[in-house]
Amino acid sequence: MGERHRLLETVSLIVFAGLVAGEEVRLRNGGFEEEPASGLPPGWQLWGHDAARDRRDFSVDDQTAHSGRRSLRIRHPRGAHGYIVTAVRDNLIPAHSNRTYVISFYARSDRPGAAAVRVEGQRPGDPQGARTVFAQTFNPGETWQRFAFKVTEGAAFFIDEYDRLMLAINAVPPNETQPDRTLWVDDVAVDEQPVPPGQVRLLNPKTLAFEPLQHRLAPGEALDVTVHADKPVRRATRQAGGVSFHRASGYMGLPYDRAGEYRLSAWQEEAIRALRLPHTRFYAVGDEAYPLEPAIDKIAGVLARCQIPQDGTVLEFETQGASTQLPPETWARGVKYAREKGYAFRHWEVSNEPWGKAAFPTPDDYVAHLKAVGAAIRGVHPGGLIGVGIQYEDLQWGNYIIAAGACHYDFVCGHWYSFINAQKNALETVAAGENYRLLTEMLRMNALLRRYNPGRDVCQYDTEWSLHSNAAGTVPGTPQNGNIVGALHRVVRLIYYLREDIVRGASAWEMFSSPAKARWNSLGLLAPDEERQAAIYWAHRCVNEYVGEWVLDIEGTSPYFTPPDGAGDSSRRPLAGPLAPLVAMLDADGRSLTVIAANVSADRAVPCSLHLSGFSAASATGLRLSQDDLNAHPLLNKKEDLVSPFSARVEGGSAVRCEIPPKSAVFLRLSK
Repeated sequence: MGERHRLLETVSLIVFAGLVAGEEVRLRNGGFEEEPASGLPPGWQLWGHDAARDRRDFSVDDQTAHSGRRSLRIRHPRGAHGYIVTAVRDNLIPAHSNRTYVISFYARSDRPGAAAVRVEGQRPGDPQGARTVFAQTFNPGETWQRFAFKVTEGAAFFIDEYDRLMLAINAVPPNETQPDRTLWVDDVAVDEQPVPPGQVRLLNPKTLAFEPLQHRLAPGEALDVTVHADKPVRRATRQAGGVSFHRASGYMGLPYDRAGEYRLSAWQEEAIRALRLPHTRFYAVGDEAYPLEPAIDKIAGVLARCQIPQDGTVLEFETQGASTQLPPETWARGVKYAREKGYAFRHWEVSNEPWGKAAFPTPDDYVAHLKAVGAAIRGVHPGGLIGVGIQYEDLQWGNYIIAAGACHYDFVCGHWYSFINAQKNALETVAAGENYRLLTEMLRMNALLRRYNPGRDVCQYDTEWSLHSNAAGTVPGTPQNGNIVGALHRVVRLIYYLREDIVRGASAWEMFSSPAKARWNSLGLLAPDEERQAAIYWAHRCVNEYVGEWVLDIEGTSPYFTPPDGAGDSSRRPLAGPLAPLVAMLDADGRSLTVIAANVSADRAVPCSLHLSGFSAASATGLRLSQDDLNAHPLLNKKEDLVSPFSARVEGGSAVRCEIPPKSAVFLRLSK
């Protein structure tokens, strides 16, 4: 996992030199020459939760200046948090469409170390709706130095969302503890310039039209659904049922150890085969202790043993952590080797989570690498599919990457993890409402992909996803990730992945946990050093066992759930939707019909009536996944602690009735 909450860095801080001349924006008291009011410079104000501290820490200094008689003096005691900003009432920077704003100032400090600058976009009449659109550290010395940075409309923010900018200055970067520091700032100026030629203009995803998430069921007191077996809607997205390995020789020493020796036991092989995986994913294939070509052979070998198809399996070659770039010719060599060996691999993901890594200091560095690697791969594998890694929440590492790299990739790996607190939020919120938020954002991403790649078949192939909560202080130590909570979260996600055209494929994280029991990784399906499975293992196994060929049209009702106020966090609000989502599918031969449904209520059983159109059922059998303890350890002592037989009553061949208990997912097969 990479860092998931980076501030949006649009352009690196630069020493002011050679910038295109523009029109100066009138900024009040940028030289701090006006008479101070209560010690503070007019046009500037204190901000942040520590803003009420001693105002002498923010003062006009008439003994030190870069020019004129005064400067702004910011004293930052160790552990303080407040900062100073351009006043929201009378000193915001007006913004316009297709303009770059060069904000410059002189600064000096009494000791070495980093300071920080930030720009917030402001909505008219809505100061609570402000959002950071630029953040950057800088390093002032003991003598005056001029700094400048650029913030561009259409790249860092959008005029239809924010029409004013607020400048904030910190003597010490936020959330950093450093010794006491005093920072002086003077001659703050803003220059408005035309957007440079060739600048990529982004679409605003928040204002982009897209079809909303289709729940197919209206609110009602029960799950009362008509299944139209004579109306297949589309093929089920069977490729959504993947589960990712880490590496050929990853941190768990499986499936191969560091020396390249095969280590899967017969029990582990059989457990993986029973998952009926349509594909999987390996990364850092070119970063093993043995060469790239043997690594590809080893992956092909384990896939054969576990009966996982190569076609659809995603391979990523780069060094883990992207400390360096893997040369395009190395990529081409590996792909050519796989083709010459007759392997069916065709999905090539260029770098795992590249944001914030040493190999890619800026998004443009990654885009250049993507283009070079993609061209090298297509040179030896014209039918190969190129995958791009993005951070979907980050404007630059998400939106910008898919815009600047348009036409150079075929699938996008968004890694749609959920980071919701799985202990402070209700089961209904975690398993349903949070998924509905994420699925909606995925549809928004699809709309962006279509706009940036007109006329091309570009899709999402999500190579990592899961409930990824650190509610207990760490992700590995949060049992909800791997117990019934995580299982229901995954079943709900997979119901929509199978039913709706959201992803072309997906591979959840991950096959094995950390081998140290004291550090049990709650995201693992299988224990690496004992014959035990996690609850989430059965979520994937049952979905893949009951997936059909054709998704069927459904209509009817389900109890609905509306997340309470305060659910999630301020930027990730879960959405309302069915408490008991459902997908119905017809097998390829038309002889059986499968239904997957989840009741994510913690305490409410849901009556279920299925009315069959175009299908006459003689029997209904299946399985139920259910677990009362929401804090249970992910690993099961025995299968029966989670999995039990489930049947439903068939009435006249055209109706099926049952009751779905709380905290459960059910899998039904209706046979003629």
